Amino acid sequence: FLIENVENEMDPLLDPVLDKAIIRKGKSMYINVSDQNMDYNDKFCMFMTSRLPNPHFSPELSAKCTVIDFTVTIKGLEQQLLGRVLNTEQRSLEESLAQLLEEVTNNVKSLQLLDKQLLDRLANSTGNLLDDTELIEVLANTKAKAKEVEQKLADSDEKKIEINEKREQYRPVATRGSVMYFCMTDMTMVSNPITAQPSGWMYNCSLNQFLHEFDVSVQRSEKVQPTSKRVDKIIDKLTYQVYRYMNRGIFERDKLMFKLMMTMRIMSMAGQL
Repeated sequence: FLIENVENEMDPLLDPVLDKAIIRKGKSMYINVSDQNMDYNDKFCMFMTSRLPNPHFSPELSAKCTVIDFTVTIKGLEQQLLGRVLNTEQRSLEESLAQLLEEVTNNVKSLQLLDKQLLDRLANSTGNLLDDTELIEVLANTKAKAKEVEQKLADSDEKKIEINEKREQYRPVATRGSVMYFCMTDMTMVSNPITAQPSGWMYNCSLNQFLHEFDVSVQRSEKVQPTSKRVDKIIDKLTYQVYRYMNRGIFERDKLMFKLMMTMRIMSMAGQL
């Protein structure tokens, strides 16, 4: 069940549902909503969404629900953009990282399973442990396999460091992309200088719009070597692409402010401001 566009306060009508005030009569379950007993199913789930950027829910409501914040953050977007640019520029690198992470997960699971099997064997063993030859064999095999798995995990850590070093070469592209996106979204806070009324709603843009411009910038930027020069070309193309995209749709009076905001953010991120 989905309720959209929730505000800071909820309708008291939903309190029995949020409190899970279930009434049991024999094998049946009911819930009283608006003075009416309604059938209740164990599999019932309720989701609520809000368009508020920073909702202030009451402590009572927060205690009754699980609140998940899907707001885009500058660091979170940076990680997303890093994966996106690498998927285009170094697809094999991203595939290697995904495969490596899968292997690490499987090895950790194997190690946990070996420990569990050994503990179960010890718990169910009777008599003198030293006389239980089968248990001693299991212990020896577990020890050998554990060493093998630990070596694989150590090798995986070394490979992960090597892969991450190559990935970090493209980090400046992701950082610049994140800065440019938040420059776009901050334009929604612009006010009319004459009436002092908010007018930035006209500049609303979605993350999908920005991601399209980001992909276009990566694809159309000049292909050069080495990687450091290629990164510089992508950054230059991305900055110009987003600037041109926004410049087309904003009032003349707001263009200088957008340029200033963009310049200051870039300088601030580079530690020059």
